[in-house]
Amino acid sequence: MSGATCWPRGSTAACIASSGSFYSVDMLPGISRTIALFNPVVYLMSVFRWSFFDTADVPILASLLAIVLFTALCLAVVWWIFRSGWRIRQ
Repeated sequence: MSGATCWPRGSTAACIASSGSFYSVDMLPGISRTIALFNPVVYLMSVFRWSFFDTADVPILASLLAIVLFTALCLAVVWWIFRSGWRIRQ
């Protein structure tokens, strides 16, 4: 990891490749589908696909709930970072 980033290189490509943007997550075998459902991009792609084609890999309410929860988690982490001053140089 470099000094300014906490996101490993290559993780973005892996998240997008396993998100169902190029294929339906329903096509994945059992354990791969379960692992893919831990990827928040899957839920974004599901809502995007539903908005255009009226079909989704994940139920739309579950997708919207997952997006709201992940956004709230990210905002809580950012709030904690700013409040604690984590890794701020003096």
